Amino acid sequence: MLSTIKHQKIELLLLALLPILVFLTRLPYFEKPLDDDSAANAYGGRLILQGEPLYSSYHPGHHLPLVYYINALAFSLWGDNSWAIRFFLALWLIPTAYLLYYLARTFADRKTSGIAVILFLLLTSDYALEGHTAEIEQFANLPRIAAILLLLIFQNRPTKDWQFVWIGLINAICILFKAVYLSALALTGLVLLIQFWTQPDKKEAVQRLIRRAVWMGLGLTAGLLPVVIYFGVLGLLPRLGLVFILGQDHVDSTGVNPLFLFLYPFSGLAIANLPLLTSGLAGALLMPFDKTLPRLTKYIILFWFLLSFIEAGISYNAFWHYYLLITPPLSLLAAWFITQPFRLAQVNPKGKWTGWPIPVLLLLTIGVTYLFVNSSYLYHYFRYKTGQETYRDFMLKSWPPTGPMFVALQDIAIYIQTHSRPDDRIYIWSEEVQLYYLANRRCAVDFIWPIYLENPNIPGGPAELQHRLFASTTKFIVVAQDNPPTWLTQGLAKDYHWVETIGGRAIYQRNDS
Repeated sequence: MLSTIKHQKIELLLLALLPILVFLTRLPYFEKPLDDDSAANAYGGRLILQGEPLYSSYHPGHHLPLVYYINALAFSLWGDNSWAIRFFLALWLIPTAYLLYYLARTFADRKTSGIAVILFLLLTSDYALEGHTAEIEQFANLPRIAAILLLLIFQNRPTKDWQFVWIGLINAICILFKAVYLSALALTGLVLLIQFWTQPDKKEAVQRLIRRAVWMGLGLTAGLLPVVIYFGVLGLLPRLGLVFILGQDHVDSTGVNPLFLFLYPFSGLAIANLPLLTSGLAGALLMPFDKTLPRLTKYIILFWFLLSFIEAGISYNAFWHYYLLITPPLSLLAAWFITQPFRLAQVNPKGKWTGWPIPVLLLLTIGVTYLFVNSSYLYHYFRYKTGQETYRDFMLKSWPPTGPMFVALQDIAIYIQTHSRPDDRIYIWSEEVQLYYLANRRCAVDFIWPIYLENPNIPGGPAELQHRLFASTTKFIVVAQDNPPTWLTQGLAKDYHWVETIGGRAIYQRNDS
C-alpha cells in the first residue's frame, strides 16, 4: 500500500513537470522564422482575423480549414507574430503529451508511459523531422491520440453504444486538419468488425455493430456539418469542395514506386534518430508475442503504427514533417521495447538491478543522437541568446541549408514594405511563400503556391489566374526559381522592370507604380 502511494506521488510529480519538459523542447524554436507551410497557415489566419473567411480571398489548395482558424485564434490571443503560434503550439502539445501518457497507461506501466512521452517530445522537436515548424501534423496528433485512447478504453471495459459518438466527433476533428487523417476511424471500424465476428450471438452482434456505427456516424456529422453549413452560408461551398479535387491532384502528382509509401518515412525517421526507430521496429516485431497484453490492444497499437505510415506517405513525396504523424505509435513501441529488460528482471527477484543497463544504454544512445542531429541549431541558439551572435548570424548558421533563404526573404520583405503601401499586392514565383506573411502584403492571386497557376482544375483555368497576377494592383513580383515559365517572363517584360536582386531572388516592379 505504501509502495503504491509512493509510486502515485512520483507519477503526479512527473506529470506536473511535463509542461516544463514540453516548453524546454519547444523554446529554442520560438524565435525561428516560420517555414513556408507554417507561414502559409499564418497568412490564412491573418486574413481570417481581417474578416476574410478561408477559401474567399485565400484558398490553401488541398488543405481543410482547422489549422488556419487555430492560427487566427493564436493571433487573436497574443498578436500577429510567429511567437504567438509557436507559443500556442507549445500549449497544444501539453494535453497531447498527457493523452499519450494515459494511452500508454492503458497497456503499460508508469515507467514505459513516461519514457514514451519523452521520446515523443524529442521526435516532435527534432529539427530533421521539421519539428521546429508549426505544421499541421503537430496539431493533428492531439485528436489522433485522443481517438485511439478512447478506442482502447472502450474495448477494455463495458461501453454503452452512444459513447461511440465521441470517437466520431474526435475523428471529425482529425479530418478537418486533413481529409486523409483516417487511421483512428479505420481502426475503430476494424475493432467493431472484430467484436462482431467474435460474438456468439450474431443477431445481437449485428444490432450492436449497427448501433455503434450509427452513433459514430452521428459524431462525425456533428463535427463536420457545422463547417459545411458555415461555408455554405458564406457561398464558399464550391471552394471548399475544390480542396478534395486539388488533394487528389497532390496525391497523384508523383509517379514514384508505391514502395516509397514506406521507404520515404523510414528514411526520414532513420536520419532523425536511427536508435529510436530501431527500438520502435523491434517493439513492433516483438509485441505480438507478449502474452501479458490483451490481443486486441496489441493489434490496435500495431495497426495504428502501420496506418500512420500510410497517412504520412500517401503523397509519395519526401515531406519530412509528414512523418511527425508516426511519432506517437513509434514512441509507444520504442518505450515498450526499451523497458522489456525491466519486466524480465522482475521475474527473478535476485536480478532486480540487472534490468537497468540495456534500457539506460538505449536511452542514452537515443538522447545522444538527438543532441547530435540538433547540435548545430542548439549551439547557435545558445550563442545568440548569450549575445555571442546577432540574430542574422543565428539564422544563417543554425541550419545552413535554409539559413540564407530566411535571411534573403526577410531582406526582401523589408524592401517591399519600404517601397509599397499596405494595399499593394505582391507575388513570388517560388514555394518560399513565407514572404507574404513577412512582408504583410497580400498575394496577387488567391492561390499562393505556384503549382496552382498552371493547374487546369482551378476554376477559370490557369489563364484567368495568370491574368489576375499581372493586375495593376500587383506592384512587385519576385522570381526566386530558375527557368520561370514563358508566360511569366513575357508578362514581366511587358509590364515590369527589374529593380533589385537580393539573395539571388530578382525583384520586379510594375512600370506604372
